[in-house]
Parts: sequence; C-alpha cells; structure tokens
Amino acid sequence: MLSQLRDIVEHVSKVEDVHAALEMLVQQTCSAMNTECCTIYLANDDKQRLELMATQGLTFQGDTIHIGFNEGLVGLVKRTAEPINLAEAAKHSAFKFFPELGEDVYHSFLGTPIIHRKQVLGVLVVQQKSSRQFSEMEESFLVTLSAQIAVLIAHAIAQGHGFFDDNAAPVIKGIGASSGVAIGPIWWDNTQPDLSDVFPASTLDVAREQEMLSVAIEHALADFKRMRKKLDLELNKDALAIFDLFTHLLNDPMLRNDLKAQIQKGDKADWALRQVVESYANRFAKMSDVYLRERAQDIKELGQRLLFFLHDTEYPIHEFNEPVILVVRELTASILASIPKEQLLAVVSLEGAANSHAAILSRAMGIPAVMGVNTNPELLSGKLGIVDGYSGEIFPEPSQELLLEYRELVSEESELSQMVESTANLEAATKDGQRIQVMLNAGLSADTSISINKNVDASVYTAPKFRSYCSSSFHRKKSSFINIAQC
Repeated sequence: MLSQLRDIVEHVSKVEDVHAALEMLVQQTCSAMNTECCTIYLANDDKQRLELMATQGLTFQGDTIHIGFNEGLVGLVKRTAEPINLAEAAKHSAFKFFPELGEDVYHSFLGTPIIHRKQVLGVLVVQQKSSRQFSEMEESFLVTLSAQIAVLIAHAIAQGHGFFDDNAAPVIKGIGASSGVAIGPIWWDNTQPDLSDVFPASTLDVAREQEMLSVAIEHALADFKRMRKKLDLELNKDALAIFDLFTHLLNDPMLRNDLKAQIQKGDKADWALRQVVESYANRFAKMSDVYLRERAQDIKELGQRLLFFLHDTEYPIHEFNEPVILVVRELTASILASIPKEQLLAVVSLEGAANSHAAILSRAMGIPAVMGVNTNPELLSGKLGIVDGYSGEIFPEPSQELLLEYRELVSEESELSQMVESTANLEAATKDGQRIQVMLNAGLSADTSISINKNVDASVYTAPKFRSYCSSSFHRKKSSFINIAQC
C-alpha cells in the first residue's frame, strides 16, 4: 500500500484548488482501500462541529452536513484524537444514526483524526457495507494519509483559505505571548540576517576574518549596552537583564576562543559563527528542563546579532510613516529595542515561544505579541489588521463589524489603564484607613513595567528552577558559557 499512498499524495498535491484536491483524495482512497465510502470532515471550532468537505459514497440532501463535536463516532474521533476501527459500528455506544447522510447501509467504520501541530483539524473516515475489521496495515495507511491531509489543510488555512462561512472574517492563529489588542497596518520585515542562509566558505586571509569577528563583537557589545541604556527608565532590572546576558555571553572567553579556533581552521567568519552558535544551541535544545531548552533560541539570537555586524557595521534604522503591526520571521529582543516603542502597535513572529526573551520583553514593554504564526507574511504586508494578544489571533482585512468590536475593546483597555495609572501612587488601604501590604512575585517581575511596581512593599522570589540563569546573580558568578550548557 506504500506505493498507493505515494501515488495519492503525489496526485493530490498537484491540484491547486483545495476542494478539488479533497474530492480527488476521497475517490482515490476508496480505490486504494477497496471500500465503498470515504469522507473528510473538517472541524469548525467556532461552531463546535465537524463539517463535511468531501465524500465518495454518501448521498445527502442540502448543501452542507455537520456533526457536533459531541455526536457520534466521528465526534468521538475528534474528541479523543485517536483512530476508531469497528466491524459493526452500530453496536458501539457512541454510534449515532444520521438519516440525512444516507449511511444506514454502511456497517464497518474506520476513522482517523487529521492532526497538525497537536490540533485536530478534522476526521478522515472510510466505511463499508459489509461487516469488516480493517487490518492494522489499512489503519496505518489511513493514519499516514491523514497526516498528509493535515499539511494540505494547514497550508490552505495559512494562505487565507476559508473552508466554512465565506462571509466570516479570516483568522490566523498563533500563541498569545503578550496581552493587549492592536489595530493598524501590517508591515512585514524580511531584512534581518539569518544564520541558516550562511553556507560553508573558506578564506586564505585568516587574520582579516579574525579582525572582522573582533570588530563585530565590539559593535554588538556596544549595541546591547546602548539598548539597555535606552530602556533603562522604562523597564525593571529583570527585563533589562536580557541585554546583560548577551553582554556576558559575548565576553565569555570560551565562546570567543571557539569562534577564533574555527576561523583559524580556514573558515570565513560568518561560517565559523554559524557552526559555533548551532553547536552551543543544540546543547541547550537537548536539555530536559523546558525553560533551559527554550534558551537555545537566545543563543541563536546572539548569533543573528553578530552576523548583522559582520555584514553591516551600521545600526539598523526602521522608519515608519505611522505606527505598525510588525511581522518578523523570528522576534528578538534586539528588534524590539531597536524600534521606537511608539512606532509598534504589536509584534507578530512566525517562530518563537511564549517564554522566549523577546516575548518577556514584549510584555515588559506593554506591546501585544503573537508567536508561532503559520502564515505567508507577504500576503499580509500592507493590509489593515487586528492583533489579539490575549487569544493569539490575527485578523487581516477585518469586517467593519469586527473593527468596531475591537475598537471598543481598545477604548475600554485605554480607560482601564488610565484608571490604574491615576491611582498607582496611592497607598493600598481599606476605606477605614487600614494599611494593606502589597507583595510581588519577583519570578514574574520581568513581565511588568516599573510603573506597576512603584508601591510594592516587598518581593518574594518563587521563580522556577534555573530561572535565575538570566538574572544579575548569574552574571556575578562569572560562569563560562559552556558550563551553562552542561548544568
């Protein structure tokens, strides 16, 4: 069946229209599995139901058929995210007869979830009139096919394709990393250097490459110090420690020695940089601790910044005619600090996690942020958009009704912020004058601004294990870079 699977995927991938591709897929699946019926349902999360997208074998009245998430065997596959293989479907406790589907003639049932990035996008089902227990190989075939369909559907969604109500506003989903709502023009920035674009290259002038590296390191150090000074009055010391961390790592003798040693082998400076950074980042990525594992991204950011100064010694200047929603491939603390805060309505990153330093800095600066977005940014650039940092949703070209709804939300947020600011300097006390002590969890203080911390009486440190790795106490230990990755 492997060759049949390959043929189906190959044929379907050549069809540009996604609906036509799904129709072809159900037809070829019936043929490959020698069964009478194959159906694809997609999950409509807004309406909490599965909607029929393509079928071979079912006959029904009307334009659309839908099954609630809590209904029948198809709903059970969606809820459990596990395959269900039954020779007599009607005998299962979750079975529900849908007369409008005309499936009373089918006895056997095999359903598999269509999963992309741990999200169940839909259900793929094959059925047969006679009682039949599908084999383990057939079940594996359908599971693998479902994985291929998931990629097809996810790509269509990322391209802005709407499978359900054509009048509904398109929505792109990511991970809400910094709360807040922003409305404005979307600006796609693809000018940042990328280490993955650096390829093997050698040099005959080792001394020149060593000099270029030294100059890049010095420029990067100066840049991080400049960024820290720029934000010194806006952020608390824990948020500013992000830049202290980069400064500490750049001064680490082991990192510098490894870079120089790689150049000494005859590699160009940028190729040496990529190799060393990826080596260090991989050590973090293999750690069992989730927080430290995510620090691999910070090592890559350090490499990206050094790469910039290897290629261009001028500071980046971003100039916008109006405040924008900034979309980048990978959000970094350097990008955030290099752009005036008043020019950023929100930030959207195709890659990254909610615990990254860039996400922490976004929260500290009060800038709505959404991470891990699967979309084509070139199709968004220049359009009016809404970013919801609470839900992680992005609405390009929203309807007037949606705009009105979110503008009211923005107005309410502004009024609430002004109310908080107007009372921030008052002592915490009850109406009868009883003083109340206000305590702060220092482990979370990087997510708040200095203004919020004005009248905090004391801090209690309850940070997670190893969280102090980017704190000032870490810097005072003068540990070598390599020791971090070995802890």
